[in-house]
Order: sequence, then C-alpha cells, then structure tokens
Amino acid sequence: MRRHQFETYLDKVFDWTASVAAMTEGRHNPPHPWPKVFDAVFLGSACQFGPVHRIEAECKDGVLEKRIGPLSEDTIGYALQRQSPEEVFHLGCRVARQLKRNGVLHSDWARGRVVAAVDGIEICSSYCRCCEACMERTVKRKVDGELEEWTQYYHRLSAVTVVSTPFPIFLGVRFQKPGETVDGGEKRGHFGGEVVPCHGALRREPFPLIRTMLFRTARSRQGRAVVGRGEANP
Repeated sequence: MRRHQFETYLDKVFDWTASVAAMTEGRHNPPHPWPKVFDAVFLGSACQFGPVHRIEAECKDGVLEKRIGPLSEDTIGYALQRQSPEEVFHLGCRVARQLKRNGVLHSDWARGRVVAAVDGIEICSSYCRCCEACMERTVKRKVDGELEEWTQYYHRLSAVTVVSTPFPIFLGVRFQKPGETVDGGEKRGHFGGEVVPCHGALRREPFPLIRTMLFRTARSRQGRAVVGRGEANP
C-alpha cells in the first residue's frame, strides 16, 4: 500500500516507523500490535478526529480503513493504559530536538526567541467525590436560601504550547499539585499574563520537554526562551 506523503516525511526526518516499532509492548500476546494502535491514535489526532469513538469509526469504514483496518476503541484504550508513557515522551523529545535543529522554531517577530504559553483549566469538580490527586478549596454556596461553606474537590490541568512558530506546537500537559501555579512554581499571588525569561531551565522543571526542546541542542546558546505564564480560570 502506498503511504501518504505525510508519513514519508515522518520517516525521512524523524525515522518515525522504526522509533514507534522500537517501543516496548505493554501487553501479552496482543491481537493488534502496538505500532498499529499508535498509528491509529496518531493519525486520527493528526486528522483532528477528536474522540476515540470517531477513530474507531474511521478505522472500520472511513479514511483509516485501508491504512489501519478495524480497531475498537476498547482495544485502543486497553493498549494505551498499559503502554509506558516515558517512551512516548522520549519520542516527543526526539521530535522536538529535530524541529529545533531544522529551524522550524525560528520566528522573526520573536527576535530569535522561542515563545511558549503556559495556562491551565479546571476539570472534574465535585463536592462529594474525590481522589488522592484532588486539589481542594472551601467555597460558599446557597443551600435552601442560606450560604454554607462547602469543601470542593477538583483537578487543574496545566499545558504549555510554543506560540512563536507559524503554527502552535503542543509540548506537554500535567496535573497541577496543591500550592502550585500553572507553571509548577510556588503560589505567591496572581501571575496572569506575566512573561518570564528562561535561561536554561524552568523552576522545578514541571514541563521537562520545554528544557529538552528549547535548550538541549547545538543552537541552545542562541537567543533566549520566553514563557508567558497565566492562571487557570477558577
């Protein structure tokens, strides 16, 4: 089967197929090998299909039918749950370093700097259900017309994206921990819109890929990295 030009480019520049095939299989005697599952998720994301259910439909009788073949969302979820996230992360690091070497991150308006934006969003808030990773706060809410103090449990996700390039490059996402700001630093007030020059590292390195992508290359001494830091909406 003839491969799409996009996949040919990935193999030529990043040795993509071999890198994916070299990842450790997290399942025993799987009916569908890891490269097939990974390709389905990666190509589905590249096509902006959205939910895994849509990827399953496209694999069955859509644009991924010939390239991937039938693959259920349960199989995809089972495989992803048992795969080492570190290996996927290292693949992203390799791609990031190569992008920087190839000059993809160059921007005239940023004056030689790489500009990344960090922001967050809150998800899964509840007054009764919680887990060990939950953050918590005391809020006031009306119950039968009277204000009462309740403990609210929630998760907050922080994400970082390079915004100085012609198209945004997503670098990573992490769960924010109690007492942290969105960039992983200690909370000392509101930092909305603050721009922070980074000379070699971010405080406590909450997003290791930033350091890997922006500094650990042959061109790392040219220019500076600038990170715009915001706060998640309450």
